[in-house]
Amino acid sequence: MSKINIEEIEETSHIIEEEASRIRIEKSGKYGDGFQDFYLKFGLLGCQTDLYRKFARMDAFSATNDPIKDKTALENNYLDIINYCKLQLVWLRHNYWGNFSWESDPIDQKDLKMISSSIDNRSL
Repeated sequence: MSKINIEEIEETSHIIEEEASRIRIEKSGKYGDGFQDFYLKFGLLGCQTDLYRKFARMDAFSATNDPIKDKTALENNYLDIINYCKLQLVWLRHNYWGNFSWESDPIDQKDLKMISSSIDNRSL
């Protein structure tokens, strides 16, 4: 194994982003947007729970599977995590932060504390 140069990281990141977007679009057609109902009902806890389930699957996977032999299953779970994060950011920006833009309104420590405290005040 060796380190990856920055150009290859950027190129591969773009490929991964395209794969993740393709999968998100496919799953959206298959499953709809039920995640929104879940997040509306449970708020930030719903977002946290979705990611918790994906990472729990990664824990189970790493304990029992071979990452080389089971490449597809491992990649699919990582791509799902990417897509969950993207959907959650879209949902949070729309429902909590309004027309948020990193350029016009960078998140500050006060916002991070508010988000963090609302997560900390709930339990799984």
